[in-house]
Amino acid sequence: MKNNHFFKLLSVFIITLIINTTATSCESKEEPIVEQSKEQEQNKKLENEVQQVQFKLEEAQAEIEKINAEKIKAEKDKQDAKQAEAVAVDQKEKAEAEIEKIKADAELNKAKADAETENAEKKDSSDDNSHNKALAIANENLKKALEELETAKLHLKNANIELNVANKETKKANAELAIANKKLALANLELAQLKSELAIKKAELAKKQAELAKKEAELAEKEDLLVEKESELDDAKAEVEKDKTPADEEAKEDVVDNKPVNSGSPCGKFNYDPTNLACVSPVGNGNDGCINSDGLFVSMRDKVSNPCNTKLAILDIEINLGIDIDDDFVENHCGYQGPPPSINPKISVADAKIYFSALFGEKIGNEFGDLLNTNGDDWLDRNEATAAKGKDPRQTLNLPVKSGLGTDDVLAYLGLYLGDGALDKYAGDLGDQVMDNLKSFTRTWQPGTTAISPRYDTTRKKLDL
Repeated sequence: MKNNHFFKLLSVFIITLIINTTATSCESKEEPIVEQSKEQEQNKKLENEVQQVQFKLEEAQAEIEKINAEKIKAEKDKQDAKQAEAVAVDQKEKAEAEIEKIKADAELNKAKADAETENAEKKDSSDDNSHNKALAIANENLKKALEELETAKLHLKNANIELNVANKETKKANAELAIANKKLALANLELAQLKSELAIKKAELAKKQAELAKKEAELAEKEDLLVEKESELDDAKAEVEKDKTPADEEAKEDVVDNKPVNSGSPCGKFNYDPTNLACVSPVGNGNDGCINSDGLFVSMRDKVSNPCNTKLAILDIEINLGIDIDDDFVENHCGYQGPPPSINPKISVADAKIYFSALFGEKIGNEFGDLLNTNGDDWLDRNEATAAKGKDPRQTLNLPVKSGLGTDDVLAYLGLYLGDGALDKYAGDLGDQVMDNLKSFTRTWQPGTTAISPRYDTTRKKLDL
């Protein structure tokens, strides 16, 4: 009978392990719900980008319509200038013809006057009066012809002025038309680029929506499996409770290595028990802390590391600041216990600056990002940040912190610094102002100096995951 109870208890324990394994397999950067939330945020961001591109597209189309109106006006101005030029040319031709006619009439009158003068000289002096009269008439005609010639020259001058003005207007209209054509070509090019960008964004959005739908389906399937396993566990527990004896309790403790079943809570592959302070092995040089029997780091202040909470803190930073921290680091390594993993996480310089600026303000945050970016590309990694920090004897670069420990605290949650122990021992060297900034976008990860005065207020976190 005792053996039967033992095997029943063993069955309960095995089913419990299956459920914990199932729950762990559901985890992705925190839990499926967290990943789903992040995917939804990314989709929303992508939808906003699509709307922005659509707005730019509408602006570009409006600009093209405006440029087309300018082009039509320029073409009309050019046509008007051409007509004015034609009128000026016609007036010039008329003035030139008038001058030629006046010149011809003057030559004819002069010839007549010369002929009359010659005839008068051949006649007797009795005809002097007639001669003088004829000569006076001829001179009067010549004077009149000269006046008409001057008037015609003035007309020609005015015609030339009008023609020059018309030529200038034509050149101006041609220049305006050329500018309008150039603007139109550039606007059409921008419109084509925006249409291409919009198509790409829509394709990305459709892909993301399909991925989200797939993950939601997988989540629903895993939740159904979890419910099924929990039901099996309830049935097994009910079966055991029917004929439980004191001997069963003893066997139960033997199965779980003499640890109470309800001691601590599951955290991935770990059991998180904040009261388990018993050291099993030291970490680093022995002054950093130790590893307890659950495999979790215990600090010198008797604080047990919580790798699940560490991951949630990093996810807070990603989601609330809208940045992307190295996926492999967050998913597989951020909850390390003891020696740090041999990895080289990276993050874009732009995203790192957003995080630094949220802590120290834009001026210091952007300068700090540039100081770390020693190779001048668009990325920062752990090795590059370590080398940049090491070049400063104080290892603080431009940060307003007391020592290089504060610099380590800043870099740790991006994966740009990893030290012995666990990630959630970092943040105590940042100063009150910076830690006040921290709690505006991420949850607690390090207790204060005493258990009753935690430094971070978990009720003030912006994201409730």
